[in-house]
Amino acid sequence: RQGLDRQVDVGEDVLIKLDTEGFSALAVEPVQGHVIVGLSDASVVVLDMAREIVLQVYRGHRDVARSIICIREKHQLITAGWDHSIRIWALPKSAGSKAAASQARKKASEGEEE
Repeated sequence: RQGLDRQVDVGEDVLIKLDTEGFSALAVEPVQGHVIVGLSDASVVVLDMAREIVLQVYRGHRDVARSIICIREKHQLITAGWDHSIRIWALPKSAGSKAAASQARKKASEGEEE
């Protein structure tokens, strides 16, 4: 799905259904408000709630992630898993700055007009 066909208002419920039985950890990227979720299949996903899309899927843990932290100054995501590993991931470019968020919103709105 490219993006929403409507504007999402603050406080409005947004639902992104994922093919998983649950999640194990959750974090929010503070600048853009992306939600980062550790899923029951041991993957970690970055969700753009405003556009209702999955920005990135990270795979590498052998068991579920139990902790997630976002370090936006370094464009990094750090996860700790029940597999006793700590992984450092590069955040997707659109999750790194306000300028990138603005560009992503602009692209989404241009796509709706076509």
